[in-house]
Formats: sequence, structure tokens, C-alpha cells
Amino acid sequence: GLKPGSRVLDVGCNIGTLGHYLGKVGVATIGVDINFYALQLGNQKFGVNGGNRLIQSSGMTLPFDSGSFSHVVSQDLFEHINGEEQAGRVFQEMQRVGNGKMLHKVTVLEDREWIDADISHRIKKPAIWWSNFFARKGWTTVRPTTRADMILDSRGFRRREMHGYFLLAKSTL
Repeated sequence: GLKPGSRVLDVGCNIGTLGHYLGKVGVATIGVDINFYALQLGNQKFGVNGGNRLIQSSGMTLPFDSGSFSHVVSQDLFEHINGEEQAGRVFQEMQRVGNGKMLHKVTVLEDREWIDADISHRIKKPAIWWSNFFARKGWTTVRPTTRADMILDSRGFRRREMHGYFLLAKSTL
């Protein structure tokens, strides 16, 4: 549902790559990340273009008015948060500033090679746990959380299932 003029908040944006590419098609993106050095590198690499900005924030208190964004996204953020309570507070802030759909990529237990590869992964739960987490907050997962991609590695081309893609819409019940 993104189109030119959409406003996206990317929480845990790292250097802001997503916002850079969305800016090329007219989508204004603000990226927030706790890592000042990643943001600094992003500003050096991409500059500020198309209304895109990078701001330092933990995500626990987002410096934006309620309903400021048409979409809120995160990629590989939630598994790094220090427990369910803090994850709930970050998600609450995302809800407050958002005004539409959300997309969150979470490294989940089904992606065993990835979940165990990074010692900073603090929340190690299966996809169904995350679907229930979002549902308890009033959001419905509207697409399957698993997708298949073709990858090329040392064994050649192969199909690989990737888990933890949560396209969310506000529940109507």
C-alpha cells in the first residue's frame, strides 16, 4: 500500500537503507535507531533526500505526534529488545505514531541458523508467539509469516524458507 506521499517510520533503521530506497520512489521515511554511529554512517552514505531523516531514539519514546505516519516498519528489531515488557512498550509507541499497516521482520525460532548466530538476540520465540503478541495488542497478522526465496550459496541455487514476516492491520473486533 505504499505510494508516493506515504510517510513511513522505520524503527531500528540502522544506517537507513530502506528509507534511502523508498525516497527514490517518493515515500518519505524517517528512520530511528539507538546506534548513533550507524545513523552517522547512514547520513554520510545517503545524505538527506526526499524528506528522509535519521534520528537517534531507543523506540521507547518516539519524538513524533500521534498518527504521524501512514506505515510503521521494523526489520530485525524485536528480537534484540530486552524482554517482552520492553517490546510491548516499543510496540505501543509504534501504534501511537502509526496510522495504518505495520510490517515487522522478526528473527524467530524457526530460523534456527539466524536466531542462534547473534548473541544479541534476547527474545527467542516462534512465529506463532509473535503473532499472539501482536494480537494481544489489537493487531492481526494478515499474511502468512513464512515466505520462500531462492538463494545462491556454496551448494548452488536452493529454495529457502524464511520466517518472521508480520504484515499487520489493526483488528476490527
